[in-house]
Amino acid sequence: MKTKAKKKSDAIVLEYSLLDLPTAQHKAGLMGMVLHVESLRKRKVAKPIPELVELTPRTAVIKFTLPQIQTLFDDLYDASWVEDERQTKYQNKPPKRVKTVIVTENGKTRREKRFVYDRCVPSGHALRFFQARSDGPWIKLWRDMLWNVLRAQPKTRGDYESRADRKSLALPKEFWKKLARAEQKRSKGSFEVAPVAGSVFVGAQADNAERVPFLGRVEHNLLLHFWQWVTPIYVPRVVGANDDKPKNLGHLLAIPEVSDLELFGVLIRDFWRSLDHRVAGYVPAQALIDIPEEGALDFLYQLARHELQQQEISAAVHAIEFYHLERQGNNVRMLAAQRIAPDPRMLSEYQRIRKHVRGPLFKSLRIRNLLAGRYWHEGAESLFSGYPWKHFVHTTESPRFGFFGADTRTHFKGLITELEKNEELPMTEQTAETRDDALARRIYRVIGAFVRHRTRDKTGKDDSAFPKNDKGYPDYSRDYLEAREKVAKDAFLSMRARRDADFIEYFTGAICAVPHFLPEEDYLAVSQALVEEPGKVKNLAMLALSAHSWMPTPKAGPGNENT
Repeated sequence: MKTKAKKKSDAIVLEYSLLDLPTAQHKAGLMGMVLHVESLRKRKVAKPIPELVELTPRTAVIKFTLPQIQTLFDDLYDASWVEDERQTKYQNKPPKRVKTVIVTENGKTRREKRFVYDRCVPSGHALRFFQARSDGPWIKLWRDMLWNVLRAQPKTRGDYESRADRKSLALPKEFWKKLARAEQKRSKGSFEVAPVAGSVFVGAQADNAERVPFLGRVEHNLLLHFWQWVTPIYVPRVVGANDDKPKNLGHLLAIPEVSDLELFGVLIRDFWRSLDHRVAGYVPAQALIDIPEEGALDFLYQLARHELQQQEISAAVHAIEFYHLERQGNNVRMLAAQRIAPDPRMLSEYQRIRKHVRGPLFKSLRIRNLLAGRYWHEGAESLFSGYPWKHFVHTTESPRFGFFGADTRTHFKGLITELEKNEELPMTEQTAETRDDALARRIYRVIGAFVRHRTRDKTGKDDSAFPKNDKGYPDYSRDYLEAREKVAKDAFLSMRARRDADFIEYFTGAICAVPHFLPEEDYLAVSQALVEEPGKVKNLAMLALSAHSWMPTPKAGPGNENT
């Protein structure tokens, strides 16, 4: 970092290198500041604008005077006041005014009071510029995140409120003085440090409970105001054991650890321009994720979704750090934090998950196993024990979102198709994953035969006997579907309650008691797996029961919904 003088008219030159910055948030902040300076120039802001002197893949040199840094921060924190009407008063805050409105309900009218308050709305000029929209759901989501995460405490919103009052900020002058002192100390081999607030650095507190200050170099702290311009916001959804639909839970920040400023700049500009602005409820549908890890995966996928960019993504970003945060009363809790590095194979598999998986529970299972490098079905027993059976066995009472069994059915059919393509491969070329999929196919067929046979015993009807409609869906009778669901439910609950030897006894005595038409090799493979890996067989059998409990029909049902 260099400074030539301390007078207002003189310039400060900041030289940054990604290799010298301590965290992903600082590196993202450097990228964000470069983009903000660019947006000021392209928006033709009629005030002094900082100068981007040099930009290389690893370094950036930025030059500004005090009026220019004033422009930068006044634009960054710009805001306006809008009026909100409420039916109730805020505690300890008098309204701006009270108005009376006419309310009509059930054909009757009445007068009600409305309490009018001013609300500060951050402008987000740079974000709006890169999204090429004056407003929209992504801007609203960013504002919601600010007021519920980074600036959840009203006392941290002062800079925005000052700008809403059309006042210039004091913050730029403070930075100017500190940067000048930093250069003096630098010449003597030391640094100028200052507290880092949690409003600009996720996970920081200017002073923690032990009164130990969280400090950073002044020139580094400057960057932390800008990482939000390269950080998409996601909304994780959770499904409780008794929920009939997913619920939104807080906000997730996907912060990139930038490794190439020029290349990442191209990718992030394209990312902002290509956002889908359709909404689900009050948030962008694209922002909804079913597991926190999906936020980082989706950001990487969106950055690398074109073939050329898939080759570039590892050069542009080392990793994505995600932080899942939720406001709980007056506090903001961090629910999860992790770091995910780009990997072409992983992103390719995630693309398939995005395309084929509709329900949150199966998607969570698939993503966790993908990131952990495990087989797709591992950990299913935790889901089965943590939720009621009707989440997995299709009934009229199953939750009204993407049905688990429909996803498992799609996955089984997909792996069977892939196996059939590679049937001619010699055993020496078959991978452990291929052999695992072969076992899954065998168990899927065993369970399918069991469900069909027992349903036929109850109804006297075979699934192949039903006529198909013009869309190719069999028109199953109600009694057949109910009988099939009952067979799957009873077997599912019986398996869930058994382990090891008890499960083996049930599988051989009940599931294998019906006629099966499998090659001897398949029977031997299943028998061997039962003895050596009964837990794996149990997982696959219960997944197969879920898949076979659901039948595609002409009528809409939980498995047919894409919500």
